[in-house]
Order: sequence, then structure tokens, then C-alpha cells
Amino acid sequence: MARLPLYMSLIRAAKSTEPLGQTNAFRLVEFCVASILKAASLDVERATADLTALARMQLAAAWTHHLLPAMEADPPGDVGDLTASPVARLVRSGPSGGLTFHHDVIREYLFARWLAQLIEAHGRSTITIELLNDLAARTSTSGDLRGVLEFLLQGLDATSPELLAAVAQSPSISITETLPLMLELTGESPAFTTAEVLRVCASRCLHDNGLPLARALLHTNAAATALGAEYPRWMLRVLRRFGPAVWSDIVACVETQLPIAAIHDFVRLAQLDTVEDAVFLARHFYVFLTADDGTSQELKALLAHPDWRARAALAEGIRAGHAIPHQMMISGAGRAVHQAAGLIGLLAVRHAVRQHLPTRHHRGAGRRKRDRLPKPGRPLGNLPARRDDASWPPP
Repeated sequence: MARLPLYMSLIRAAKSTEPLGQTNAFRLVEFCVASILKAASLDVERATADLTALARMQLAAAWTHHLLPAMEADPPGDVGDLTASPVARLVRSGPSGGLTFHHDVIREYLFARWLAQLIEAHGRSTITIELLNDLAARTSTSGDLRGVLEFLLQGLDATSPELLAAVAQSPSISITETLPLMLELTGESPAFTTAEVLRVCASRCLHDNGLPLARALLHTNAAATALGAEYPRWMLRVLRRFGPAVWSDIVACVETQLPIAAIHDFVRLAQLDTVEDAVFLARHFYVFLTADDGTSQELKALLAHPDWRARAALAEGIRAGHAIPHQMMISGAGRAVHQAAGLIGLLAVRHAVRQHLPTRHHRGAGRRKRDRLPKPGRPLGNLPARRDDASWPPP
């Protein structure tokens, strides 16, 4: 969205009515640059080569790698023609007298276009893998190189999706940086993300260092189709592997992508007697469970769950503004959950107060009965739910 005004100005400067065809950021800038050069009555191929040389010179310090070809000693050609034209709004004279690009996006696109041609020439090779891994690793510290990688991946997806698919399945590609960025930066429906590629990614992300890849897959629309009936089971494996780190990603996936049948399968496969599964479903009951008519057996099980952590998670969901039907809350288990919500607030206040009290050192300190959390299975009926309860303060 931040680049939208720039893209609109490029389209206006292009003054072309030709259809764009299949569009992504790479195709859009490619179309605009070629149209601008053509409208300026310049030799498009030669002017593009000169601008590419200028882009490589300016980004040479940002990314040095022994596998990148050395720059030619000769400077770029007569790019002064571009600044003289009132139509070409690609480069301008810099403060020191040299040429600079009107926007970094043009420079990033030209560098990525040259790099894509280099990678296509190397094909399925270790050089391609090493260049992509190294470039992806540097994007965390350089906005310019992230822009280059985005244009590069989109360009390869448009011209050589088979090459990109082979790279994605290579065991040498980084699953912590390169592969997640390949899924993230290539748009909503990239050509390289075949069902086979996505199945390989789904398997590889279950390793200990696969969290970034798992999160990227959860936001990839085609992953659910590629995995089919196995998708809910895969989501559950991701949940158990990475825990709270993927909670928000799973919820977003369920809310925006999954059909109701897949959601029901996920809940059916979850094991409510496992604390990790129960806590996640309890905290997000409003996404997974039918809570409007009071008939959900899973919700009833969570209301009466023997582990206090599951009841506390359900209380947090209620405190977040999500309601449970009255007929379910009038039960003893329902009252316990409401009291758990009060307990959460009580413990938070107690913790805040203790931060300002002097530490007392004596035998048995920290083991007083009233300071203990409730044990699993112990009812919470003797704890107040609100400060205006007659039983406040607690005994």
C-alpha cells in the first residue's frame, strides 16, 4: 500500500493503453519502465541496459558476494538522454552531479531483473541456492535488498515458475528465511506453489526450526487445497509443535480460509484431555465451537475441564468480550469459569501490590496456603468473582 502512489504515477507517466495481463509488482514496473522509455523515443533495450548498470553500481556496496559477476570498468552509456526528456521520470541529476533514481523501487526492479537473468542462466544449481539463501538472509537488515528479493521472486515466478518450484523443494534451501519469504513475497496465487511444493513445505516445517515456514504456510491460500483432508490434522501438528507462537496464525487461517467442515474436523481431532489442545480451544472457543445455542459438547467439556488452565483460558475468552449462552453458565461449571475470570483479576492485583512491598524472609515464606494457586480439579467456588461480593476480601 505504501508504494501505491508511486505505481499510479508510473502508470500515468507510461501513457499506455495496452493491457497489463497477469500483474504483480514486477510485471507492473516492467511495463511502466518499458512504456516510459518507448514514449521518450529511446532505444528501450539499450536504455534498460544502461539503467541496470547504474542500479548495479549503486547497490554494489549493499550486497557483495563472490558468485556475483564483477562490474565492468566502463561506466554506463549516455543515460543523460533520460534526464533530458520531459517524459522519462526514471532518473535525475543528484546533488553531487551524478545520476540517481527518482525512487528506490526503480533501482530495486532493475537490479532484480538482472539478477533473475543470472539465476535463470545458472538454472537448478548450488549457485542459485546459495545466492537466494544469502540474499534472503540479508533482507532483515536492508530494505533495499528486501525489495530486490521481492521483485526477483515475482520475476522468476512469472518467467520460470518451474525453476522456482525446484528451488523450493531443494533440501539446501533455508526453511527459516528463504522458503518463508518465497511464499510471502510472491503474491496470493504464485505459479510455483504447486500441490507438490506445498506438501513438501508442510512436511519440512514440522522440524524444530520450521516456525517461520509454518506461519507462512498458514497464510498461503492454496495450502488447504493442496493438503485436502489432511489439512486439519497438519494444523493440529503445527499447534502441538509450536504452541502459542502460532495461535494467532491458526485463528487467522480458520477465520479467512477454512470451510466449516474442516473446522469441525480440527475440533474432532483435538484431544480435550490434553492440556495444550484444551487451552487453545478454550481461549478461542468463539472461533471453533458453536456457542449460540448451548448444545456444543466440546464447550460443555471445557466448562467442566479438570485442569484449571483450561478453565482460565475459557475465562480469558469471556473477558475478551465473547459470550457463552446463559443456560450453560447457570451450571456449577459455568459459575466456576466466571469465578476463574475473577481469579485472574485477583491474582493480577495481588502480583502488582507485591511488587511494592518489602521482601520478607522467614521459614515457609512463599508456601502459605492462601498464596497457592488452585490445584487441578479443585473447585473455585470459594473465591470471589467480583470485588463487590460479600465475601471480599478473600479469606
